[in-house]
Amino acid sequence: MRTMNKQKVIYTIIGLIFSILVIIILSQNVYNTNTSSYRALTRPLAKEPLLISSAGQNTDIYIVKDIINKLMIDNYFIPMATTENLDDIHSAIMVVGYSEVGNRLKDKTYLEEKQRVEQFVKAIEEKDVFLITIYLRGGKMLSEETKTLLNLSAKSSDYVIIVNPENEVDTFKEMVSSTTPITFVDELSEVTEPIVSAFR
Repeated sequence: MRTMNKQKVIYTIIGLIFSILVIIILSQNVYNTNTSSYRALTRPLAKEPLLISSAGQNTDIYIVKDIINKLMIDNYFIPMATTENLDDIHSAIMVVGYSEVGNRLKDKTYLEEKQRVEQFVKAIEEKDVFLITIYLRGGKMLSEETKTLLNLSAKSSDYVIIVNPENEVDTFKEMVSSTTPITFVDELSEVTEPIVSAFR
């Protein structure tokens, strides 16, 4: 009898350990409690067609464009999109990152780019377009210009994706409302998962 009781206790403990491990694994996949951020959206909220644009005109927008095309999401690619480009658009991705060279190539100043982003984001809100803000450069590359543009886009976003936040997690969190889901990933290769979760 004692042997059987011991076996029951052992099986019970093993069962409890297994259950705890399952809960931990599931919580890590859906919700990261250390950063209060979602690993991915639990259900798709964005709809096609999608407009891909830039806030800052660095080259990161081309990385996102390639990801979107590989996922075969119906999209329009307009790096300097304006309010006129939002007709019949259901979702937009704003890829944030300031580049002085990128703006110079388009014969624009930082202030002109900032003004365009402000107007564009305002129009997105007015037209109720689902906005996703993506920042790929990490906490160490967060210049003042990029921070300003990121804040403009993120505060009006429905979903925010940040790569390699490092020590700037709190800075990024302060840019979004308490109801806006935000995903932090460590590597660029991990960006696809949260993008997919927004659409499918």
